[in-house]
Amino acid sequence: MSIPQFGLGTFRLQDKVVKASVRHALELGYRAIDTAQIYENEAAVGEAIAESGVSREALFITTKIWVANLAKGRLIPSLQESLSKLQTDYVDLTLIHWPSPNDQVPVAEFMAELLQAKQAGLTRQIGISNFTLDLMQQAIDAVGAEAIATNQIELSPYLQNRQVAAFARQHGIAITSYMTLAYGRALQDETIKAIAERYNATTAQVILAWAMQLGYAVIPSSTKRDNLASNLLAQQLTLNEQDMAQIAALECNGRLVSPDGLAPHWGLSLTAAGRRLPACTSGVRAGKPFADKIDKAAQAVTDRTVAVIYRVNRHRQAAAVCCCSIGTRSPRLTSSPIMKSDKQAIPLPCRHRWRCVSPAIAGQRRGGFPLATVGAGQWPAIQCRQIVEANAAMLRQFLHRLRCTVLP
Repeated sequence: MSIPQFGLGTFRLQDKVVKASVRHALELGYRAIDTAQIYENEAAVGEAIAESGVSREALFITTKIWVANLAKGRLIPSLQESLSKLQTDYVDLTLIHWPSPNDQVPVAEFMAELLQAKQAGLTRQIGISNFTLDLMQQAIDAVGAEAIATNQIELSPYLQNRQVAAFARQHGIAITSYMTLAYGRALQDETIKAIAERYNATTAQVILAWAMQLGYAVIPSSTKRDNLASNLLAQQLTLNEQDMAQIAALECNGRLVSPDGLAPHWGLSLTAAGRRLPACTSGVRAGKPFADKIDKAAQAVTDRTVAVIYRVNRHRQAAAVCCCSIGTRSPRLTSSPIMKSDKQAIPLPCRHRWRCVSPAIAGQRRGGFPLATVGAGQWPAIQCRQIVEANAAMLRQFLHRLRCTVLP
């Protein structure tokens, strides 16, 4: 079996609002509906489906097991309760909504329970959500990749999650994108607006088409019938290679969903001189200093490496650290952003533009506020004029002094 590429999301919709959304969607031709135990709307979704007159066999219903129900003896009863609320004997897909916080319930344990639910006929397919590379591997070790239909993850033009997507593809696991429109922020992006104008399409249609062309399933939500109808038309839009490349360039690690006490440690991959470094964010939560985590990464950095400070989430003013190498004679980047000297401004990639901030502000305010905005077209001149090379000692000293924080 496979999962539909286009469906209706119901996150944050409840009672009459979610019933109206589901009713409108089904009338327009939607046949896949995504809900979850924690949304507290399964009963309303079930009522809307029952009142729609659409046959159960024509629908693809997804729900998700909340973390409080992951333990053995609780997962299956909680799913049976979800089925009762949804007024159905089975769901088409059941996901683990989030991995168990602090590994209170081991991955192997709850995946085995989920597989048992499938074998009992309560769900036709099973999957995971918000799983990192390491957690995906643990799930595969527990039940086999062939048993896992999808990993539903936050994925948008600003958080493209390429490593997780590639790993999933390698193991035959589909990716379902949630927050594809980045809480609506991507709808105002100038690059996406320009693409939409060329196709006489909406920015939402462009973003959804981009995700589907990459092979991802999407589950946008809306309370407005017109938006639901418009979003559905994204399936008819095909972007060219240039459009896809322009949207790919918007990646800025802009994660929006990382609830404290629930989200796993996302981590960052560091690369220097073509070598993979240990992620300096390992074991670090949002808002905690990670100067004590830098030494390992810095020791692996070569003399031809510079530090890069970039914003992970512009709305929570957090900073993260990465590394990239530059050539000795030609200041040509092998990884896009670059840090100048610690006494100069630090360029922060923010969507498709560069924001230069003072390191002092970056340290005090965890990412800082822009002192100046530099258009991407102006960047090469700045790059050639102001790039400096830093050795490992300088990197360690700078990062210890800056006392950055990481938003996972």
